[in-house]
Amino acid sequence: VLVSLGADEFTIGEFNGQQRTVKVNATTYTLQLVQALQEYDYTPRRHFFVYFFRPSACKAIVQAPGKGVDADGRRVMINKNLYRLLCDPKNNLTKILGFKYGFEPIHEDAALLFTDKQPDTFEALFKDL
Repeated sequence: VLVSLGADEFTIGEFNGQQRTVKVNATTYTLQLVQALQEYDYTPRRHFFVYFFRPSACKAIVQAPGKGVDADGRRVMINKNLYRLLCDPKNNLTKILGFKYGFEPIHEDAALLFTDKQPDTFEALFKDL
């Protein structure tokens, strides 16, 4: 299953199959991505997920579940880099969920072929510097 990740959306779909794009923000990213992954894999280790990180996704910060609960009994949420959340070699969400995965930074031309979306270039990330 191919997963193209951007800062405000991700596209998921089986190789040579139908894909869908989901609009997200920092607060909803993790929940919506986990739901999408689980739609393809009700029994862990059946599918292999390949993450393609668009330039904007490499710097994206999203909310993720932390350890413990707050004073209201809700699970603590932390801010975490999207790449580290999904691919950190020691502790990542994909492994915790029991899925097999691989990842690559994606060249923008390949991202456009996969998602049929507008460019998301490295230059755009650094235009204000």
